[in-house]
Amino acid sequence: MGFEIMPKKLILKLLDGHEDTMSEALAKKLDSIKNLDCPECGATMVPEADFENPFGNESHIPRYLAACPQCGCATEPETGMVIRLPRKADLEL
Repeated sequence: MGFEIMPKKLILKLLDGHEDTMSEALAKKLDSIKNLDCPECGATMVPEADFENPFGNESHIPRYLAACPQCGCATEPETGMVIRLPRKADLEL
């Protein structure tokens, strides 16, 4: 049994009349990540979906990492914990 995508018309019908509690909160979260600098190279971080842990138990908003497009480093945006080391670290081993 495969995954079947729900038709867009059906999704819109099911959501009709319900308050959108996600768009504003998600936009805020993504904007906060775009204001972070890479701890390794100083470049501006970009949001990257956290596919390994898509949802935390504290929010209905999907989790995002702060990823550096220059060196490849990724951090957890709230704590600053490095999740993925920069690409150059692989070359130095």
